[in-house]
Amino acid sequence: MNKYSEDEKIIARNIDTNYKWMARDNNGTLYVYREKPEKEDATWLSVDSFSQFTVLSHLFPAITWEDEEPTLIS
Repeated sequence: MNKYSEDEKIIARNIDTNYKWMARDNNGTLYVYREKPEKEDATWLSVDSFSQFTVLSHLFPAITWEDEEPTLIS
């Protein structure tokens, strides 16, 4: 079974290439980051820019708050 759907793979391939990482906060919101974020109390934090994917938060259910590391977009 694939971890990501074909639609999710297409979306990931079309994310601005400056964004390298994806992670989901404790509240379920999905974010993409330019620099690798670090997991804090309820959020992932990065010294660089991030972008909120609120409208896409229902996608990428395989990316969860419980993940120990952010997901590298490749």
